[in-house]
This record gives sequence, C-alpha cells and structure tokens, in this order.
Amino acid sequence: MLRHRNVILLFFILVTVLILSCEQSNTTKHIPNTPTSGKISILADNTFQYILPPQIELFTSIYRNAEVTYQFKGEQECIHDLLNDSCKVIFISRKLSDKELQVFKNNNLIIHQTPVAQSAIALLGKPFNNTGVSIDTLISLLSGRSKYNIVFLKKTNGTVLYCKDSLMKKQPFGKNCFITEDTSEFRKYILDTTHLSPMIGIVDYSIICDDDDPWTRQLKYFHNDTLIIPVRKDTKSPAFYPDQTNIATKDYPIVRTIYCIRRGDNFSLGTGIEVFIAGEKGQILFKKMGLAPIIDRERKIELKPY
Repeated sequence: MLRHRNVILLFFILVTVLILSCEQSNTTKHIPNTPTSGKISILADNTFQYILPPQIELFTSIYRNAEVTYQFKGEQECIHDLLNDSCKVIFISRKLSDKELQVFKNNNLIIHQTPVAQSAIALLGKPFNNTGVSIDTLISLLSGRSKYNIVFLKKTNGTVLYCKDSLMKKQPFGKNCFITEDTSEFRKYILDTTHLSPMIGIVDYSIICDDDDPWTRQLKYFHNDTLIIPVRKDTKSPAFYPDQTNIATKDYPIVRTIYCIRRGDNFSLGTGIEVFIAGEKGQILFKKMGLAPIIDRERKIELKPY
C-alpha cells in the first residue's frame, strides 16, 4: 500500500515539473525580430503624444507578436538617443540636417527618413483671431515687440526650435515668451480672460487636430468663437486657418512634415512600423485624426444616367 502511494506521489511530482517547465518555456520563448514581430523602443517629439499612440495601438492589435514601447522627449533628445542606440525609430517634425546625417555616417550608421504626415505650427488666442497675423508680425511678437505674451507647450520640441531657428534666425525670444510643461496649465492660459496681457499659445497642430476630442473642441472653439489665429505669408496675402485642407495645399504658410527616422538597414520590426504608418492603414488613421496624410487615397465617383 505504501509502495502504491509512493508511485502516485512520484507521478504527481513529475506532472507538476512538466507543467512548470512548459510554462517557463512558453514565457521565455524567443520571438524573432521581423517586420511584424519582436520588441522595439520608439521615441517621438513630445508634441506627438496624441497622434502616435493610436498608430501603435492599431499596429499591435493587428500584429500580436509585436511589443512596442514608446516615450516622448525633446527633438534633440530623440536624435541623440537614436544615435546612441537607445531606440531604433524616432518621429520628429523635420528631416535630419546634413551635419546630423554626417554624424550618423561617421558612426557607420544607415539612416532612413520617411515622411508620414503633414502638420503645422498653430497659433491660439483671442488676439488676431479675426484679422489674422502675418509671418513678419509673428516674428515681431516672438521678439518681444508687442503687448502680448507668448506661451509654448513643452520645451525643446520641434515647435519651439522651429520658431527659434527658422523664424527668429537663432535670435533670443523676447521676455514675453515662456514655456509650460503642463497641458492643463497651457489651456488655462489661453482660455482665462483675467490676464492683464492677452495670451497667444503656439503649439504643433497635431495637439489640436482631432475635433472629436472635447478638450480640443473647447480650446479651438471657446464660447462658440474660434481661438485659432489665421496666418498669412505677408500683409498683402490672404490669411488661412490651419486645417487639414490648407495644410495639404500649403496655403497655410507654416506647414511642417512629420518624419519617421529609422536606423539600420535590416528587415526588422522598425521597418514594419515605418511601412505601416506610411502605408494605407496608417495614412487613413492620420486623416481621421485631422492631420494631412502624405498619401491620400484616390476617390473615384461614377455617375450613371437615369
């Protein structure tokens, strides 16, 4: 009788060991790095916090063996981490400069730069929301030669750097310009009417592109009036609002292109994400969110006589 009990006990021990070993093998199973599977780390400009997650969620919902983590940092931090191999793919609102590309080349790194969407620099506030503002006037505002305060959302992002490098030609901002890191605080600055000096907020259009979002609608259409400031190239040109159409046609004068920048020439998960977001599904999703896609699907309408 004792012998039978020992046999039964040994049997249960063997079964338990087999089950545990199977579970361990499943959890440690190696998933190959292919365009639709594996693990990858992505960085993006910190103003893309609303437009990148839906793309990654859609990609991982289709390709279940793909594990994608992402963070949002300043533009230069993204480029620095890509160079140091802290990530494989970054999303920023410009191509790398010749000087930056040379650094990658000196490190024997191959770089792919693919445009995936068009965005813009957007101005928000009560000043000029009926008359519009020219590029020269905007430069004057940034220089501090006005009574208006300028607030940026997030530091070291593409919007701030574009205004400083391209508009201000690397000249310092005026004392009327400042930055807030908090989205709610930014919104309060724009909507609050108690400020002694009127506020003008400057953000990437991707922050306010989705009209289905209640926060966006309140910020853009406060009290049934728009807070978006139209912009004109010069005082003689018409002013245009930043919207999907005006950005796509470049009638709006401060358009920027979002790039997917990938290191390496391997057939990897980074390649799959790049192709996906630049492809049909990714472009349709960008369009649905309110951005201007790089490639818009052709719509054919057939008219038949009665």
